[in-house]
Amino acid sequence: MRSKLIGSQILFVECETTKELVLSFFRTQECYESPHKKLRGHAFSIEEFLEVLVQDDGTFTYFTDWAGFNFPGDVYKKWIANIVPTKREILVFREIQEKVDYNRPFYVIAALKNDSATLDHELCHALFFLDKDYRKKVLKLIEELPEKVRQKAKKTLLSRGYDSSVVPDEIAAYFQDKEESVILENLGIDPKKHAKVIKKFRDLFEDTAKTLRK
Repeated sequence: MRSKLIGSQILFVECETTKELVLSFFRTQECYESPHKKLRGHAFSIEEFLEVLVQDDGTFTYFTDWAGFNFPGDVYKKWIANIVPTKREILVFREIQEKVDYNRPFYVIAALKNDSATLDHELCHALFFLDKDYRKKVLKLIEELPEKVRQKAKKTLLSRGYDSSVVPDEIAAYFQDKEESVILENLGIDPKKHAKVIKKFRDLFEDTAKTLRK
């Protein structure tokens, strides 16, 4: 596990393996935006997590469902104060303590090493939360989409395990992806039919992220 700041208050944690990535962040992530009421907003144990996610027939796909994680600092601080952390969660805590200003708004994103597509996706979430101007422009672009398209994207995201509260954020994050198949799979939208507005999302993200990467 390695970490670095993007800008002043976005901490990017890079992991070598999916195992390391998921074990380090799954509880924080589900506390932040789980679609399951027993998990979202709660400081749950690993046993409680498994009780909710493992199907009656033993099916459990969480560790291969997600390639990246993201959460805001205020959620993290409430969560970490109310749990008994694992060894991996302690390592994350130390990275946060060492590199961000804990008393100011911050955001944590995580992905596998060399997975630039997921990094950009998670960075979109950080910008949506921390940058008011970026968020305002994103919401304006979403309004440019036909109502049927917005509802299709929402329905698809909810079916894929996202909470309704993060739908606008996720639409922006997926629209910046350069792979059309990713947009189609996660939003249920044919990107070729909405190429002009999708380009606006991508340009907005690139222009905003560029200032942080200098």
